[in-house]
Amino acid sequence: MSAPKDVSVDVKPVGATGWNLTAKNDRDTNIKLLWDESSFIDSTGRSYGRLFRGQTKVIDSTKPQMPSVIAPHSMISEVCVSESAPEWKVDKTNQTGPGPLPDAFTKGVARMVIVFEIDGKQETWEGALSFDGTKPPPPTPKPAPEPAPAPVPKESPTMAPTSP
Repeated sequence: MSAPKDVSVDVKPVGATGWNLTAKNDRDTNIKLLWDESSFIDSTGRSYGRLFRGQTKVIDSTKPQMPSVIAPHSMISEVCVSESAPEWKVDKTNQTGPGPLPDAFTKGVARMVIVFEIDGKQETWEGALSFDGTKPPPPTPKPAPEPAPAPVPKESPTMAPTSP
């Protein structure tokens, strides 16, 4: 998991498709949690859109969400859900309700991406969520930037090519 400096995040499941998200700010300045930039990606790589705080009403779901301001040396804890609901399996033998959750919510490793605004810049926390005990892959190191090509000396306009 990666995290912005002096910011910690903890995500725990709540029910079948919700999470309790706790974000702690150990910085000396306010930070913002940007709900509309944050998302859940299932184990197949499908994004379920932005995260909704538990306080969001269905009627407001098409509107932008206000960021959560986290004061210096404090934390917030919010229940959140993804914007798009998972597609439930149909269980024709079960007439009392939906069938089980899709494999993407019960098997493998999913990702939670939480975006913060810190000192006017966006910084991202990303964590792995294992549904069945599968270990997340190790983080992929960022490739080193390619060195800039050496400058090619330009021919001076006062110099004429020499002929043999």
